[in-house]
Amino acid sequence: MLFSTALAAAGSFPLLPAQGGGEWGKLRTPLVMLDTAYNLPKRPDANGYDMTPVSPQRLAYHAGLNANVSFFRMDPDSPCFKRHMGDAPWVVAHVEREEDAFDLAVYESHYITRDPLRASTTSWKRSGFRDIERALDVLDAKAFIDVGANLGWYSFAFATRGRKSLMIEPFGPNVDLLNTSFCLNPARERYIALMPIGLGDAERRCDLYQLADGPNFGDAQAVCKNKTDPTIDPSLIKQGEMEMFPLDEVIPPEFRSVPKVIRLDLGQHDLPALKGMSVLLQDELQRPLLVQSTFSPTNPNPADPNAYIKLMHSFGYDPHPASKPAPPWGKAAPKIATLMANATVSDMIFEREALRDFYGRMLMSRAL
Repeated sequence: MLFSTALAAAGSFPLLPAQGGGEWGKLRTPLVMLDTAYNLPKRPDANGYDMTPVSPQRLAYHAGLNANVSFFRMDPDSPCFKRHMGDAPWVVAHVEREEDAFDLAVYESHYITRDPLRASTTSWKRSGFRDIERALDVLDAKAFIDVGANLGWYSFAFATRGRKSLMIEPFGPNVDLLNTSFCLNPARERYIALMPIGLGDAERRCDLYQLADGPNFGDAQAVCKNKTDPTIDPSLIKQGEMEMFPLDEVIPPEFRSVPKVIRLDLGQHDLPALKGMSVLLQDELQRPLLVQSTFSPTNPNPADPNAYIKLMHSFGYDPHPASKPAPPWGKAAPKIATLMANATVSDMIFEREALRDFYGRMLMSRAL
């Protein structure tokens, strides 16, 4: 946990207190831009070329990962800079998580121009990834399937100590940045796989709609039928296409029958994506140990969260808010209103009763 307020080692910056609620728990995104003044030195990239701190220097705290982040511009002569194929302005985010650190290529419009301490009335609970990491440590899961990986924050954080990540991300500009991040982290590249496809319950081709630019660029909305759908924001424009497949048909063998966890972030497409991995979710030799998703009573994500919960319950998974284990719900699946009594956005965890019992016994044995 990050609790130190003293200066960190050279090339770093003061660590920020880790907090579960308050301002850190009420954010539109997990990344908080700060006004902290700090004289960051240059950093070498993976090929030894200097990266220069952005000006004005912007520091951040990533509540989802409990990590500190600083931002740099690359030397145009660096092989990683030359490898980048995208057109959107980008910078490098240097991420520090306790003893671990890695670099990510990110959109400049996301992070450098964001207002300091930007927050909104909705809340962001960072406990979901914490539950994933607890399951990894206790149950020795070695694989992470990141569905809707975006820019790879969670996958690159996961891929340490021999653990493997499978990123599923179809949006072309995001894929360009992910390929640059592979170059920036050669020691992790062998542990991270990327599938530039969409997931659903059937094979089909879909369009990807997006704003022209701005703080949400990269969070594309899939349109698999027609743009006149009333749920589609009319201000969006077509920015790409994707091929969609059921995960059951395309999951690589090395991720099929190993202990694993799944993080799901597809918005209204979560439910069809789950239907497309129904074999994976029910086969005892393939089942993920834990599935994490995000819900909001005021802005349901996915579009029908009760149908999502009912489906997962039928597969033998019980839901509970992140970091708040609950007794099994029995034969009837709970309603989203029951789980979300405090009316805030929360990471939702789906696990099985047998897993929870095993988890509890392991924790008790370790405490003896």
